[in-house]
Amino acid sequence: MDRGGNRSSGVFSIDQYAQDGSTVLVHLEGTVTGTRILAH
Repeated sequence: MDRGGNRSSGVFSIDQYAQDGSTVLVHLEGTVTGTRILAH
């Protein structure tokens, strides 16, 4: 959260495994961001 309490960001990773439980089929990494909106 930023100092104003209106924005936040962070990193994430997702791994998708095959049914054998050890083979990685897909690996994704990225950054997610969010901005607070106000409803009136």
